[in-house]
Amino acid sequence: MEAARPSNSSSLVFSSSGAFLMCLTGSHNVLTYYLPIYFQAIKGVAAASSALYGLPLIVSVIPVSIISGVAVTVMGYYTPFIILSSVLVTAGTGLLSTFTLYTRAEQWIGFQAIYGLGLGVGTHQPLVAAQTVLSHEDIPLGMAPLVFFQTLGGAVFVSVAQNVFTNRLRVGLISQVSGVDPATVLSSGAANLRSTVDPEFLSAVLVVYNEALVSAIQVALGLACLSFVGAFVMEWKSVKLKAAQKHT
Repeated sequence: MEAARPSNSSSLVFSSSGAFLMCLTGSHNVLTYYLPIYFQAIKGVAAASSALYGLPLIVSVIPVSIISGVAVTVMGYYTPFIILSSVLVTAGTGLLSTFTLYTRAEQWIGFQAIYGLGLGVGTHQPLVAAQTVLSHEDIPLGMAPLVFFQTLGGAVFVSVAQNVFTNRLRVGLISQVSGVDPATVLSSGAANLRSTVDPEFLSAVLVVYNEALVSAIQVALGLACLSFVGAFVMEWKSVKLKAAQKHT
């Protein structure tokens, strides 16, 4: 017997879900990697404290993820939440890309919270979309491509952001702080930056370091913007219709 081919509708859902999930995961991983570096290098906090400074993003994800799951069940459609997720993560990442040496606590808390709300709203929706268009027997197999896109986004774009950060930092130090060896700054790491750099050059180095971090965060911003592509081409499929068909 010939295996059933996926419908055009299913293919569109998988393509858009995969693109959205890859961009969302990629932006999240970039921020998860570089926000602690910002707090350690620019704000001068210890590594353990920098993890605590990232709690606004984490804490905002959990309740919204639960609420959005209930809301999808009640409304029957996941697409509005995917679009809302793109809006919020783009706004949040855009605000995070405005970080300076003097960004206040209420700003970095609020900016992370906005991004976390978007992440919580959208993280699980691609999986809901896949489950809506697949038969019960095909769901385990259908999840594999989405997991692949999720892993790909997390792995590839952190490396891209790292290259952007390294190149931007090296070029900035060479052009703006001639008395500092870029290799020394790069090898020192964020936690040891202030103790490694001569106090005479520290302020100038921090300015360049912040600019390099912002450039890395802009990679996350680009991914957040690209998530709109997957969000807007996502078909409007009713999870209630799928549930009704299951019981007939």
